[in-house]
Amino acid sequence: MIEFQLQIDSRILNSMLSELEKVFDRSTKRERSWFCCPDFDDQDLSQSWKESLDADLADDQLCLEKLFKNPKFRHGYVEVDEKNAESVLRGLSEVRMILRENSLKEISDAQLESGEISFRKKNSTLRLGYFCYLILAEIQERIIAYVE
Repeated sequence: MIEFQLQIDSRILNSMLSELEKVFDRSTKRERSWFCCPDFDDQDLSQSWKESLDADLADDQLCLEKLFKNPKFRHGYVEVDEKNAESVLRGLSEVRMILRENSLKEISDAQLESGEISFRKKNSTLRLGYFCYLILAEIQERIIAYVE
């Protein structure tokens, strides 16, 4: 079992959870057509590709949901079964991509990577999205450190 505690006040984390739940909900309804099979002419391969990918994505989302729904997560405790680590990492990446495409579209990639963002002029939705993005990145980094 991979276990660690985030260094964040649980009140701040709890304010972010409703945003994370919304983004997670969006991820479960997201169209998957952007993962196209490389061989469009082979219908059997295309169908198998899609079914396999859908099953993997459903598993990623289920593993991530377990993390988010764990009562300890509200207090900053992260618990991930080692066998689910890769699924959680992929699920976190998907949620971060959705945050990037929606809540953080006003921020350039350079600003996002450097963290050089002035929040005085930014709205609360953008701030909340950014902090969610950072927390998810920290969770990913810490899980990767355990897996390696």
